[in-house]
Amino acid sequence: EYICGSPYSKKGTRLEDMKLSPEECIGRPLPTAFWVTLSVCLLQFNAVRVVSLAYRFRWHLQLYFFYFSAWLRPTPPRRSHSNFTFDLFVSHNSNDATWVKNVLVPELEKRSQSPFKVCVYSRNWLTGRNIDDRM
Repeated sequence: EYICGSPYSKKGTRLEDMKLSPEECIGRPLPTAFWVTLSVCLLQFNAVRVVSLAYRFRWHLQLYFFYFSAWLRPTPPRRSHSNFTFDLFVSHNSNDATWVKNVLVPELEKRSQSPFKVCVYSRNWLTGRNIDDRM
């Protein structure tokens, strides 16, 4: 023999004697506490997911942040190229020095359509100066 414990209006009634109307069978909506608890749990789960993804891709996010901040920054005005001594600097291995001196530099300085002013270490470098000062 089974006796009902809830709802309160049916408490103590034997199951055999129980008569439920269709409205009572449909059931009640879930209590507000359930929805609040479910919402808080989902918010916490998503917050942990977002933090985890941000930590995992922190370098990518930092790179995108710098790209975006550089994109927002105004572009500085371009400098005039007329005040440079040389158009280009040839950096080469000492094994290639002969080819650079006899082939590359003459080609760039004389035979090209718009001749370049070429800076070569062996010819144009002042000893005792820093590379930054010369370039």
